[in-house]
Amino acid sequence: MTDLRPRDSRQTRCSAAIACRCRHLSGTSQLTSLRCFNLKQAGHPSGMTEWVTQARAADLVRCSVKAVEYAVAQGAIRHRPHHGPQPTVALDSALAWGKAREHARAAVAARREAQPEPEPMDPPEDGDVWLDVATVGVLLGCSAQYVGRLAKEGRVPAVRRGRRWWIRRRHAEQAAAARAFTFRRNAV
Repeated sequence: MTDLRPRDSRQTRCSAAIACRCRHLSGTSQLTSLRCFNLKQAGHPSGMTEWVTQARAADLVRCSVKAVEYAVAQGAIRHRPHHGPQPTVALDSALAWGKAREHARAAVAARREAQPEPEPMDPPEDGDVWLDVATVGVLLGCSAQYVGRLAKEGRVPAVRRGRRWWIRRRHAEQAAAARAFTFRRNAV
């Protein structure tokens, strides 16, 4: 890390070869620019970094200010701490982060499109009336989890579509009638 403390009260030389001016405030000198950059590294014609507010960087990159703040906290965007009432960031750093963010989002979108479509969770289309396990649970007077376990064990004829079990209405009515008959027989 480069030492940014002034060697004398008027100017300082950074190891990157650009002089930073110092300003005297109440007997101590502060750097007007907290970082010095090499002419080649800065990418700016004058070699000095152009600073913009976080809100302006968010507008340029087309994201929220919170996203820029998060990127600064993660170290993805260079910032200039404690400089005026509004936090500022390096323009070139913000634009590079925005470009990388767009590429990452495009890659995620491409991966999503490449994935096969999930299996439909709708009931089969064969002309019968199909009920889900919650409805059958109400009909039988038990929980949906119990009906799902009955379907999984094969005690109730059912079809699994995606993550849902579907039971034909006539099979659910038969199960309800059998359950009612069993309760009546056990009650006597």
